[in-house]
Amino acid sequence: MKMAKQVYSSSMQRLWAQILKQELTHPGTTSLRALTILISMTHKEALLFQRIMSVSCQINNNKDRKIITSIKTTKKVIYFWTKNNSYPIEYHQYALPYSSIIILMDLGLILKTEFESSKINPRQNIQLYFQSISYTLNSYNKNTSFTYYRISPIGQELASLIDYNSNNKY
Repeated sequence: MKMAKQVYSSSMQRLWAQILKQELTHPGTTSLRALTILISMTHKEALLFQRIMSVSCQINNNKDRKIITSIKTTKKVIYFWTKNNSYPIEYHQYALPYSSIIILMDLGLILKTEFESSKINPRQNIQLYFQSISYTLNSYNKNTSFTYYRISPIGQELASLIDYNSNNKY
């Protein structure tokens, strides 16, 4: 309750009201760590987190949200020589410069390591879930993978508390 009293922004007050409501109906659902991070966040950082969540997705049946950063392919040019191609997603065109990811990493909302998926099996579909929109992806190259950042467990917890919509431009 002391933490909630220190918030002056109306949008942050609404978020705290939602958290308090959830705690009253389901005690213990919000961790102390999440509340500590939330109280330290500025309004600008909360908006950044909301925008990041609008481009995050879930892959197949995994409930962890991810921010896909690039698609990578490897092609065999000659028997012993391969060519690697990387196709980065340029988030600055969605008002999300790389610095916003760094800010959220420093807050502990995004894990600091960029991960790479295993090679995508061309005979299997990959499902990407963005809020209520679902996409099915197929790979035609057996040496295709993607890189991504994971939303941290604390970030996942806070994401369940905030309202965000899919970024239609994305």
